[in-house]
Amino acid sequence: MPGNRKFTRIPPESTGDRIRVSAHTNIFYTGKVDDISPGNQLLLATSGLTGTIARVREDTVSTGMISVNWSAISDDNDATTPVTGENITLAPASGGAYVTVATVATSTPFDTYTNVNTLVSYDNHYRGQKVSPQGEAYVRFGDGAARVGADGKLEVETANVLAEYPFTYTALSEEFADLSAGSATVTHENTSGALLLTTTTGATDLAKYRSHLYHHYVPGVPVIAEQTVVLSDTGKANQTSRWGMFDDNDGLFYEVVNGVISLVRRTSTSGSAVETQILRDDWNGDQLTGMGDQTNPSGVLLDLTKLNVWWIDYTWHGAGIARFGIFAGGQRITCHAESFANTDTVAYMRRASLPISWEIENTGVTASTSEMRCWSASVAIGGPTEPLQEAKTWTNSSAGPIILSGATETAFFSYRPKAIFNGIENHCVAAAQRFNAMAYDSVTGDNGRVRIRVYVAATLAAPTWTSKGDESCLEIDTVGTLSSPGILISEFYLYGDRTWDFADIITIAYRNVIRRADGTIPEYTFTAQREFGTNDMAFDFQIRWKEIIG
Repeated sequence: MPGNRKFTRIPPESTGDRIRVSAHTNIFYTGKVDDISPGNQLLLATSGLTGTIARVREDTVSTGMISVNWSAISDDNDATTPVTGENITLAPASGGAYVTVATVATSTPFDTYTNVNTLVSYDNHYRGQKVSPQGEAYVRFGDGAARVGADGKLEVETANVLAEYPFTYTALSEEFADLSAGSATVTHENTSGALLLTTTTGATDLAKYRSHLYHHYVPGVPVIAEQTVVLSDTGKANQTSRWGMFDDNDGLFYEVVNGVISLVRRTSTSGSAVETQILRDDWNGDQLTGMGDQTNPSGVLLDLTKLNVWWIDYTWHGAGIARFGIFAGGQRITCHAESFANTDTVAYMRRASLPISWEIENTGVTASTSEMRCWSASVAIGGPTEPLQEAKTWTNSSAGPIILSGATETAFFSYRPKAIFNGIENHCVAAAQRFNAMAYDSVTGDNGRVRIRVYVAATLAAPTWTSKGDESCLEIDTVGTLSSPGILISEFYLYGDRTWDFADIITIAYRNVIRRADGTIPEYTFTAQREFGTNDMAFDFQIRWKEIIG
């Protein structure tokens, strides 16, 4: 009975043309002992037929009728029919063995048929409308499918770029750490204008380049990472290549191991890094095989030796979604999407704020040298959210007038990231926002003129570094004396009193006040120096900054 007629005939060719139909079977039941609801998975215990209940009609408390959409296997089993008196069993929502809820009544089951409608192109009936397993029509624009973010929302807003990395002129060494080992190198290739990672055949070679910035994840807002990558070959024995958003503990990235590509999730929620690989045959999107079939709707054949723009986007909240893909033919192609909701008892990564990284690692002697190139990369968040605007503000003020004597340059405030923040490696971001100061002659009270400088990597004598607070990612010092200046990054002048916004006085990206990817801790020192006069100068200040915790 199930699906025994999958078509109907139409006149005048009543013995020829067929129109496809879909059937569901109406089965009368009796002796109901438990609830029956639409959506329940059904198994008839004797006939072995399986399906999903589409409709329930209750005639009495124990009798009625159910309409069943058969599973694919049962739908093709035309010779089998429901057996009078056999048990109707349902799969429990919590899993486990099927539970008997009623029996098949003596009334004869019957089928109901519905036309199967297909929308096709008027000039090519092989070009049909595609529908998802949930019954959703695929809607596309002229240049490809509508873009939907990892948060499930249609992308209609301009993404807010957190960081952009064009390697046209340099390798941007101030924004990255070269963590290479052995004879491997990371350089800038002037001819092509690309970042170049190179390994020799040496068994311990590791070319590794990682951003200092851990790009901030805003709860509920997707992170979108894009980068161009090309390999010098399709992979080889004893070698692993990686690119994406990751550090040594957590991340999402592409990986080629011994010539086999996969997608990887790395998580340290157990206390150490654990990786889950998703091989190409298991990608639930476009597997980029060039076959043009259901597993490769784009028809694109991936060639790792040709330049591609690779993307990863994800939401977190601990149980969000991660997606991987490439751009090709003017379209964004999704290769795989992984949802972590209702699957784990812990977050799918320990942290969602991640650096962008590239690696070639030799795990043994290789047959030849290897190269990886990248021309450009960016990390953005979906929508107009600005992390700094949402961040918490901190301040620090002088406890009383600081006396500036003679022409001595006096350090009055320094700050630096904590190495460890509440037991976790600190990769939070801090950014100076506003600076207030006043200076006056300590004898006459007249306005004073003071030169203020900001250094990175100055040498302080006898500093006392203290935490600004349990919820702050910074340590501060107000007692160290300047032994030698470091790199001067700003200089400005005060006469009397004034307030500055740091955007007006210093060109310092918010991502600079962070722990470096190689573990070094940058220290920023503010100094003041009397410009004119013979009397001591009294100086007061307040500095305000924001901290992006994540």
